[in-house]
Amino acid sequence: MKPNASTPKRGAGKSRDTGAALHPGVLLAEVLDDTPATVAAKWFGMRPDDFEKLLAGRIPMTTEVATIAGSVFGTGAAPWLDTAKRWEEAQHPQASEKED
Repeated sequence: MKPNASTPKRGAGKSRDTGAALHPGVLLAEVLDDTPATVAAKWFGMRPDDFEKLLAGRIPMTTEVATIAGSVFGTGAAPWLDTAKRWEEAQHPQASEKED
């Protein structure tokens, strides 16, 4: 579904200015902007409903998806995987503290 005036864009209300960790799927939604999820899902080899879950931050970004995103946007997989790691650590702060 293409966003219109009454449909908020994916990632709307999310701000990276808060210092809070951002789910990589939400970041991907911001980058994709007005690209219909059904179209982008094909690029990533995902079913549209699963892709929407990723964009909403409800499922994790896999290494495979990070690799595709890195290829599509010319960043490599590392920034996407780093974002995923920071988000996971923010969700489970006790686990990351034990590793220190």
